[in-house]
Amino acid sequence: MTGDIEKYGSGFIRIREEIRNYPTMAFRYEESGDGFLVSLSYQEQKISSIVAFDEGVNEGVNELLTLIRNEPGKRIPRLAKALGVPAKTVERWIVVLKKKSLIEYRGSSKTGGYYTFR
Repeated sequence: MTGDIEKYGSGFIRIREEIRNYPTMAFRYEESGDGFLVSLSYQEQKISSIVAFDEGVNEGVNELLTLIRNEPGKRIPRLAKALGVPAKTVERWIVVLKKKSLIEYRGSSKTGGYYTFR
């Protein structure tokens, strides 16, 4: 035995917790013979207005967008500090905003920052 598995099934719990941040993603698993069949599905959301995010999880996305609008040019560490959330959370929110073409990164990797499209 190599000890590679920390706890049987604990990965499923972590996956379910992580995809809660993505309301259109579904995680399903079922027993299949001597193992499991796991599937992830995702439905792309269509947003008609510039910002039509839901409350709850996406409230943070709205706060981030407002912060970038009001204080453009900040990088992830400063955004995370201003919002009082971990940098990893801000990174996930930035992915959402970039996919919706609401923000962009301008400048070099050391001195650049995030800006809204105007």
